[in-house]
Amino acid sequence: MIPSQMPRFADLFRKYRLKSELATLSDFGSALAEEGKVYEDSIFSHWQKGKRIPHNRDVLFAILKVFVQKSGVTTLLEANQFLAAASQRDLSEDESLQLSPKLLSSVPFTVPQEPAHFVGREKSLKDAVWAIFKKTPVVIHGMAGVGKTTLAIRIGHILRNRFKDGILWYRFDILKIDDILTHIAQTYGEDVSSIRDTAVKAKTVRSILDQRDTLLILDSVDNFDSLRFLLPAKDPKYSLLITSKSLPSEIRQFQKLELTSFTQPEALQLAYQLLGKPYVLSNKMQIQIICKQLYYSPLALTIFFGRIALHPQKLYEFLERIRKQKVSLKEFQYDNKNLELSLDLAFNSSDTRLKQVFISLGAFGGVDFSSEAVAFINKLSLEETNQTLQVLHKMSLVERSVNKRYRLHSLVKIFVQKKLNTSTYHLLALYYHKFLADGGRANRHFYPKVEEELKNITGIVKICFELKLWQQMINIWEYLGVFLWDTGRWSAVERYSRLVVRASQKVNNASAEATCLLRELCWLHYWQGDINKAQKYAQVGLELAKGLKDAYLIALAWIRLGKIYQSQRHSKKALRFFQQALTYFTKQGNQEKQGDIFTYIGETYWMLGKRKLAKSYLRRALRIVNTIDDLPQKETILSRIGCIFLHERQFSRAINYLNKSLLLRKHLGYRIGDMFWNYLALGLIYYLQGDSRLAQENFRLARKGMAVGGYTIHTLNIDVFPFLFQKKLRNSGFYPKFSISN
Repeated sequence: MIPSQMPRFADLFRKYRLKSELATLSDFGSALAEEGKVYEDSIFSHWQKGKRIPHNRDVLFAILKVFVQKSGVTTLLEANQFLAAASQRDLSEDESLQLSPKLLSSVPFTVPQEPAHFVGREKSLKDAVWAIFKKTPVVIHGMAGVGKTTLAIRIGHILRNRFKDGILWYRFDILKIDDILTHIAQTYGEDVSSIRDTAVKAKTVRSILDQRDTLLILDSVDNFDSLRFLLPAKDPKYSLLITSKSLPSEIRQFQKLELTSFTQPEALQLAYQLLGKPYVLSNKMQIQIICKQLYYSPLALTIFFGRIALHPQKLYEFLERIRKQKVSLKEFQYDNKNLELSLDLAFNSSDTRLKQVFISLGAFGGVDFSSEAVAFINKLSLEETNQTLQVLHKMSLVERSVNKRYRLHSLVKIFVQKKLNTSTYHLLALYYHKFLADGGRANRHFYPKVEEELKNITGIVKICFELKLWQQMINIWEYLGVFLWDTGRWSAVERYSRLVVRASQKVNNASAEATCLLRELCWLHYWQGDINKAQKYAQVGLELAKGLKDAYLIALAWIRLGKIYQSQRHSKKALRFFQQALTYFTKQGNQEKQGDIFTYIGETYWMLGKRKLAKSYLRRALRIVNTIDDLPQKETILSRIGCIFLHERQFSRAINYLNKSLLLRKHLGYRIGDMFWNYLALGLIYYLQGDSRLAQENFRLARKGMAVGGYTIHTLNIDVFPFLFQKKLRNSGFYPKFSISN
């Protein structure tokens, strides 16, 4: 069913043997013998000439083992193509792990778990796969509940090993286009989180996708204006599949596949799978009545049959409930009324715990959720929760997602959200506060887990604001704000910071207000080059801190004001504030802040022309951050020392420090845009050395980094490095080519 131009076994055997650096067939024979398979070289010659093909799976597995060990075969796709050329099935997960765990982990695959029950749709499946292989965008459309998502998941799993750069899945009705673009870029090693202009971000992401053999699946597309940011070019390398209830004119170039309700045979096939063939045949007339009453809706029937499967003796009772509602059903024309009937039946016939857990799932604002979170908000043990979720899954009320997580169909979510009460949101806020607190503030090793829960966390923050759960929102922000800053989500920092300030004012929490003003809003506007706003927030934060007599916040305000005065070239004021803050944090033993302050003092002395003293303070800062493993600050310090060597025209030493800084930032894996300082300095070095090509390449990377990092042209006016090299930067051609959205 899957179209492809299958490579010959002989061609692949020769290709992977040579990639494995096995120059002769004898060399290959020796390597294969180590795997316990001994043959005459003449056999290998027959394989390579296409005269014979080995069909024994053990032999083929041994050959693959040789190729994988010697890096001739490096991806799951290559391994499966090799097997397919010998008329063998794809590797199982266990076989892949035996060969090399890297074969499984190297390719991203974010499609939800394959549905347990899939029937019919053969023609749609075949047409979709053909179109995808031809790089034609595909839209699966139809009314709610007809199985669009299920078909898309099935397609994703069928094609799992056919895209060497992976398959990415996104819920378009839940995730914002900016979040989708950011995640795609992160998947392939780029950071675009701080680019404010969606069009600029989309252009960057499309350029990434244009270099990838990827299938992009967008589920539940309802905003076709946003979809344009991900539409492939005329000759795309990546493939696109979307699901949608509507079919607007904007997608004329798509292959259109309409799904409708099941046919009667398909509905009976589903019943066989869920209820067992003997039971269906014994109650065929009643089953057919149910199918007709529910208009053969796939989702409604799946939920209804799932309910019957748990209580098969109640078939006639369930049928009677449908009959009583038949008249009222006819009065409704919208497409999900039959689903609502199935959900009502499943809900009303469930026990108390099942109802409680089912309703609570509507509180999650993200794509999926963990059983740990569900356990907490329902005050159940993890074992009890998993048992309940498994029952709900059997009833088709919840679906399995990735990484042992669960998710709700969008229509099911609407149903349960109507029954939610405020107490569930309150418990969810408590859970995510505990989740973040247990992970620790600024713990980069915990950040992947926060990423997984991010939409749920930001969702509950917004709900807390709407429900006036001010303090719960503030508690979460204590950790979330640092995460968003560290990962470069500046627009989110600004948006939520303003809400947190308002929440703090509502509960008269001056400490939380001052913290948000100083830690987030002041610093954000400083690095965006808006010094007036930054100074305003710093002054307000300082006054609040003084009113509270909070020495920590006062010292933090001194640091912020010191940086502001440094950018305004008021060096003496800046040094005075830095020294005051240093005295406090030294007494407190806060090495992180000491490292920051020594760095800022070093910068200030550099600006004053005291480069020897500047390097002395920067090296003191470096010793401290090495002690506490503060890698982000270490990256900054190395960059600053490199820039001072550039100032002294010690170009080799400057390049050495700047490259170390770049490697460290790449190792960190977030805030990649911050590398623009290093690229800017390297570009200037190569310009001064007369290497125009390398200079312009690094300037290009610097401009890209500024866009990615969320920096503006005004940022260059506040920092000591561009200030000291203004004339040279202008002469170098960096500024005239500079174009960035503010």
